[in-house]
Amino acid sequence: MDADGSNQVRVTNNRAADRRPVWSPDGNLLAFESERDGNREIYAMKADGSSVRRLTNDAAADYGPAWSPDGSHLAFTSDRDGDAEIFLMRPDGSGLAKVTSNSRRDQNPVWSPDGSHLAFESEAAGDADIYVVGADGSGLAPIASAPGRDSSPAWSPDGSHLAFSSDRTGNQQIFVVRTDGSDLRNVSNDDGKDAGPVWSRSGKYLAFVSERGGTKSIFTVNLDGSGAVRVRANEGGGEDAPAWRPLLAGGG
Repeated sequence: MDADGSNQVRVTNNRAADRRPVWSPDGNLLAFESERDGNREIYAMKADGSSVRRLTNDAAADYGPAWSPDGSHLAFTSDRDGDAEIFLMRPDGSGLAKVTSNSRRDQNPVWSPDGSHLAFESEAAGDADIYVVGADGSGLAPIASAPGRDSSPAWSPDGSHLAFSSDRTGNQQIFVVRTDGSDLRNVSNDDGKDAGPVWSRSGKYLAFVSERGGTKSIFTVNLDGSGAVRVRANEGGGEDAPAWRPLLAGGG
């Protein structure tokens, strides 16, 4: 649909679940996960819903597609080897490559801005931690590892930091860390549950979802933890999934 909600077009139409659509960098394609053929698989199609193509074909679940910044590859999570691992493929489904391999779950990959690395959630050490690995599978390293669950990694626009959610303090908060694992900071530091950090285009702020005050609302905060502002004040709460407008449109 258009940004004002007009011209809504239905682009999939079947009885199965179609989920998690993601735009290719050039805006010409949508990748998504679907159960239309019985298994949970990755598909791609043109933005108008035409030319649907099944990209994965395995009895196990394939899900969570993520485009590389140059559009040359898709990263995704697959259960095909008995547990969740990170795989890559080209947009036509060819060139399948396994990026991670351990006996625990690796999932939810996100690309670095230059396309050289992936950050993801891993249970390699027991509970969920944030790891980074080269797109070729080299240089696997834990970035944020502590008792508790670390999730939802997000790269800063310049690739120097990762933001993520963690309940390591006993309450889920937003943290920022350098990609070498140093300079860990709690930037939300509140009694409410905070999750899903999203960087502003300039890298100066983070938006996130918080349940502080008893309702689910969207907040922004400076990277030093100051200046937390509730940007949506719907009396009933229920806000989720913030997204920043581009810089040219005044999006910070």
